[in-house]
Amino acid sequence: MTKKADKFIQPSRWSVINFYFEILGKNAKRYFIFRLTIAILSFIFPLILINNIVEIKWPLVAKFTISTITFSITSLAFIKPFLKNKRIKVKASQKVKTLFSNQIESDPQKKDNSNYQDTVLFPSKSEQKNGYKRLQVPYRNDSIFISDEVNDFLRTDAAKNITLKDVPNTKSRLLKTLRPEANFYKDILIFQFKHSKSKGKMFFNDRKISLLSTLTSDTTSVDVFESSYYLSYLTNDLASKKVTTELEKGSSMILWSAMSKFPFVYDVSTKKNRMKSLEASNFSNHMGGNTIAFADNGEMILWQQSKSAQRSEDLIAPTGSGSLDFEDYINHPTHLFPMVIEGMERELSEESTTEGDELINLAEKTKIIGFYRWVSKAGLPGFLGVTKFKSGVKPVPNSSEVEVLKFEEQGIDLFVENAAQLIELIDALLHYERANLSVPLFANLKALRRVAEIDPDDIQFIFS
Repeated sequence: MTKKADKFIQPSRWSVINFYFEILGKNAKRYFIFRLTIAILSFIFPLILINNIVEIKWPLVAKFTISTITFSITSLAFIKPFLKNKRIKVKASQKVKTLFSNQIESDPQKKDNSNYQDTVLFPSKSEQKNGYKRLQVPYRNDSIFISDEVNDFLRTDAAKNITLKDVPNTKSRLLKTLRPEANFYKDILIFQFKHSKSKGKMFFNDRKISLLSTLTSDTTSVDVFESSYYLSYLTNDLASKKVTTELEKGSSMILWSAMSKFPFVYDVSTKKNRMKSLEASNFSNHMGGNTIAFADNGEMILWQQSKSAQRSEDLIAPTGSGSLDFEDYINHPTHLFPMVIEGMERELSEESTTEGDELINLAEKTKIIGFYRWVSKAGLPGFLGVTKFKSGVKPVPNSSEVEVLKFEEQGIDLFVENAAQLIELIDALLHYERANLSVPLFANLKALRRVAEIDPDDIQFIFS
């Protein structure tokens, strides 16, 4: 069957309820179906009883009225507890935001103390040993962790042999941690579902592949597991949010604060807040895949994220930017690089093909050039690449995901012929468009600039 470029269709609310059943456990859906069956029978039985036992001939309207009443009463008792939700709001936590940006350091050992002063966040000790540093993202009140040593290693032949090891039952273990507050998480998902629908945004619960291992300069194998977008939303995305409910007009109460959930610890020896490693965070951490692509005439192709995106709305994004699907792992279950490259090229092709047209791989070659962790997303891991479009390909933005780029600063030439010109272009983007760069693009540009500067032969294929 021919696959076509995605056409945006909002999922039904059932996707949220179905995930709620996943949190509750494998028997929850059966329990719901059992209750639903009782409710349906409560509608049918009165009709049977009236027809076969009561001698008085009741009008059809009366029969259905009685059945409807019994069904409604039973439904309220048996079904509504699964479907009802509180009126809440999910918004960014200003307190947690200070962890992502430059602030005066302090001692925040008492995380739940409302009087404590926030401080910036640094990589874990194991990551610091492998060269990870925190880079502030201009105008985004955000930062990334990135390592030159690790990124240099990822461009070697040895890195191409990194193998994958599936860790079974990890998803079920994470879902189990959400179970005590399952109803609360359901309310959050329903809020986000409704909010996304009202804004024309996408909110799908796609199957994802997640990373459980810190990448180092001598990594030979990484642990992975199957996850989902909703699980990442309730862990990585929600970690920087606060949830409130309205009490009276103009007043609200905080139901949940991100500060108690964000995966960081206080390092007494260095007096710094440190992000937990991927192994220790106990979050979904599904893998991102981002690549900057070049046309055969040397033009760097960038898109502007559309309003339907959950992240980086209206910001400049890499040519292919998204997350790896579990299908990418199914197609390449043994080695890291083929899986990541397939995910990057799939995102690139989906976002560079007119909506509804036949979807084919538009990439001639893709090279992995880096890795980073997105701090405000609780250290969400992402891979960075560079791609050359196939000869003759004229990329067109998929209007359901991205839009044609509109530069605020006129005169930026996106055509390059060599590494020196590429460095000039990246520097111009990082300076003149710094307020409009998405976090993934900022990380991608930083990694690409380093390659162009220290090892230009490694990316010569984009100029040929």
